[in-house]
Amino acid sequence: RLICTKAIAMTDALSVEEGKAVCKIQVGEAVEADGPPTTDAAKGIQRVRAKREEDGTEGYITIKGNQGTSFFEPYTSVAVCQGDGEAVLQEAAEALTQTMLQLRMKSDGLQHQTQRTGPIAEAKAELTKLRVRASKAQQVYAQLKKKLVDAQRKQQDVSKAEERHKHESEERTQADAWFKEVSRHAEDAQAQLDVAMAAAEDLLTRVKGDDKALLEEMDGASAVDALLVDALAAVSKVLQEEKPTKDSQGPLAAARRQLAKIQDRMRPCEERCRVMLNAIRTMQKRLTDTARRAISEVLRKQVRERGLSPSALAAEIGSEQHGEVSRGKLRTYLKAIPGSKLTDTHLDLGLSGKSDLVTHLALAELLQEFRMIAKDVVITSKLEVKGGNTIRKLEVGEVVEILGEPTAEKAIGLLRAKCRAVLDGLEGWATMTGNQGTSFLQLCAKPYFLCEQETSLHAELSSSSEEMCRVQPGQVLEVLEGARQEPQEEVRRVRGRATNSGEVGWVTLGPIGQPNLRQTRLLTCVKSTALTSGFDMGELNSATQKIQVGAVLEQLGTPEEDKPRGLMRVQVRDLQSKQVGYVTIRGNHGTPFLGDPVAHNLCVRSMPLETSASAGSTLVRMLEEDELFEVLDGPRKEVKEGSLRVRGRVVGGEDSNLAEGWFTASMPVARPWSVQLLPLQATELLESTEADAGSVRSLEANEPLEALEVPQTGATGELLVRVSAQTDNAVGYVACGLLAVRSSEGCLAP
Repeated sequence: RLICTKAIAMTDALSVEEGKAVCKIQVGEAVEADGPPTTDAAKGIQRVRAKREEDGTEGYITIKGNQGTSFFEPYTSVAVCQGDGEAVLQEAAEALTQTMLQLRMKSDGLQHQTQRTGPIAEAKAELTKLRVRASKAQQVYAQLKKKLVDAQRKQQDVSKAEERHKHESEERTQADAWFKEVSRHAEDAQAQLDVAMAAAEDLLTRVKGDDKALLEEMDGASAVDALLVDALAAVSKVLQEEKPTKDSQGPLAAARRQLAKIQDRMRPCEERCRVMLNAIRTMQKRLTDTARRAISEVLRKQVRERGLSPSALAAEIGSEQHGEVSRGKLRTYLKAIPGSKLTDTHLDLGLSGKSDLVTHLALAELLQEFRMIAKDVVITSKLEVKGGNTIRKLEVGEVVEILGEPTAEKAIGLLRAKCRAVLDGLEGWATMTGNQGTSFLQLCAKPYFLCEQETSLHAELSSSSEEMCRVQPGQVLEVLEGARQEPQEEVRRVRGRATNSGEVGWVTLGPIGQPNLRQTRLLTCVKSTALTSGFDMGELNSATQKIQVGAVLEQLGTPEEDKPRGLMRVQVRDLQSKQVGYVTIRGNHGTPFLGDPVAHNLCVRSMPLETSASAGSTLVRMLEEDELFEVLDGPRKEVKEGSLRVRGRVVGGEDSNLAEGWFTASMPVARPWSVQLLPLQATELLESTEADAGSVRSLEANEPLEALEVPQTGATGELLVRVSAQTDNAVGYVACGLLAVRSSEGCLAP
């Protein structure tokens, strides 16, 4: 029930604009609301459907206006009494006003009467008395009005005090319940933390940094890791507990201050837990790395002793498609190697991973060891430093492949290893560790390059040598040799137009004997005819294909007359189908089938069309083999600066073993790549390469990742690579553009 505090109309619709007034609710009238009020956000008013108790009229009323005006309040005895009092006073005020108006009008009517005696004089005297009485009544009304206002104010103060007391009571109850829950969480977190820290300290005491002891305690280490993670989560939950209010006073504010004290006490505990967890995981990682190195050494020894290539080893183990090997088969193979001394724990740790398959990349990492030169050192012809000849100096940043077991030269206390310099392929012996413990060769990842734009693999170091194959953007190239600077060379450049697209640019003619363009004569079909395998139409020559109007044919020979039939015939090659055969130029009635020959240039091979005369300028596009090219300017001679070149092999794909050659190893053609990667910024680890792929989890910037496969093009055309996060072995896909090679893994030096 509600009571009206300010007169307002009742309408027949919820919307004020659409509704019509059905009645007017006066001050003091009671209504019964039919449900909670509805707020019109646009107008800022509260409306509700209600029934008028006086006559049962139903409609919609406004409870609160957009300026904060209240038209109704809850029906209480105080409100009813207050409403009745205000109604009576309002009625009295209206009566007094009417009375004073009547008296004023009567007095004004008798103002001009000057009789001192008689009825009129008596009437004037009575009017004066009545005006005095009315004035006193007004004074009494004002006093009553003041008393009513004072009573209302006192009642409001009492109501506010009661409401405040009720609110404080509710807040105190809420604060007590909330703080009790927080205290319980804090006690549980502290108990979990105490158990986890005690277990961790006990484990560290038992192993004391001994890998063999830790190897025996790996199950216990995993259990301690889980305890620390749970304890850290419990502590973090307490530290992240949301504060209930920002008020500076009251029970909730006091509870907030108590929570702050608990959080201050637990922050050092959280830090100690993180430090301990990091120490446990560092030990686990060290042991995992040790196990992987042990497996790697066994496999490398097997490859060296038996002369196996990585592909041959994968086939012997039992490779799947694309050279992948199942972890189960690899485990069986390793256990069967005589004298391997690999324990089950070694195999469990070294072959751990979410995927059941060991990819080509992972197998290559196991079979080959690469190190980066950390300090200047020389490569010599023999193990003994004194007895060997210096082959050359290895520069800082250069990468070498270790070819054999490191061997100690006991005479001078050096650890030496046979290695191959990736830069130029020279083999010899280099010092890994000096007699004072100085490290000359630091472990690094196997070097690769990621192709950024379509390019060629060439047979020789020179970029003008024979092209072996094309490499597409996104393909990964395994480094076999280099990087080496290509020598300067003089090239001839021409400016021209690609006939089929109209694009204009510059191309290189190529060295003498290996031209990129060749001049030829082209014929255009003006009337459909047949391409036959032989010249003589009378012999049993089958038509290899039908030549349609507009087809372009390359003239290969001189036109000859087929005298018995009166035809002119010529040998041609169809540029579209590459078919070679004979066609009729002119029929026996003079009907032309081909137009007159026109001199043109044909691309001998695919080559870049570039924007300027300088070789290596911005690429317009790649011209295809047999594409028509109109020379507009040139040739011009130019001295081309040598590019940084690397000999590599395409990784992945059915024909990857055949795709080998020299390529330009600098941007925008290619950039260094590795299986050891990190995201440049926070991003998502995706479940698949689909456009609507979900997220496995978020990756932090610089979080260590390991590539499991070579990149592939996703559904949106973006280049994605499948990776594993080293922190928790989470597997998913990341955009290649957001990844960089870990700087600690080294790079190729020019």
